[in-house]
Amino acid sequence: MVETTNLNECKKIAENLLNIRVEEQISYIPELISHPLFETPFITNQKTGKIINILDNEDNYNIAINQLKVKIKDCNNYKKLTQLITKPYKLAFFKLTIDYICMKDFCNNLIDSWVSDEYICENVNVSKAELLNYFKMASKKLLMNEEELNYFSKLEDEITVYRGVTNYNKNNLSALSWTLDKEIAKWFCERFNENGNIYKAIISKKDIFAYCNKRKEKELILDYTKLTNVQLLKE
Repeated sequence: MVETTNLNECKKIAENLLNIRVEEQISYIPELISHPLFETPFITNQKTGKIINILDNEDNYNIAINQLKVKIKDCNNYKKLTQLITKPYKLAFFKLTIDYICMKDFCNNLIDSWVSDEYICENVNVSKAELLNYFKMASKKLLMNEEELNYFSKLEDEITVYRGVTNYNKNNLSALSWTLDKEIAKWFCERFNENGNIYKAIISKKDIFAYCNKRKEKELILDYTKLTNVQLLKE
């Protein structure tokens, strides 16, 4: 990993993503599009102050592209650059720029991508095995804020963790995300009006990558290959 982030190379990668054409997700919902840098087809033309639809014609599309090129150029650090990337593509951008970023940016972007994407382990651009490897590469101290680090330092060497799953993902126990709170696991297994399962397991503290409470879920991001004594608590 490089000592200092090569921001220029990261900007080139961001600009290359502009070559991907915007796609409508559903034809009868024009506001729903898929693109690494556009969340909506409606943007403000900076010269006229008017709202335009980039899907209406090529001129509008080019206006949007040129405005984003300026935004990319104006980014003075990696974090600001990643803020331009839409949530579903943050992890993909992270993967594309991994050879050009320092450990601090690596960890900050990894945890930001984790928190912003609820279904990150199902990301089509980055496999679960790759994600596991990224966390193995990361610095625990840089993945957690001061409050999280303090909480993590007080955990026992052997920890009981819980995971709530719905019928959709009931067999997905090879997961990086578990919680310290059984009630939170219960909420996850019952959301969407389902009656899912709660699992309990044991993990060694050394096999935990981070304690993450940014979503108030008392979440542990861990090496699922190291879980022991996995038990079904609720059917």
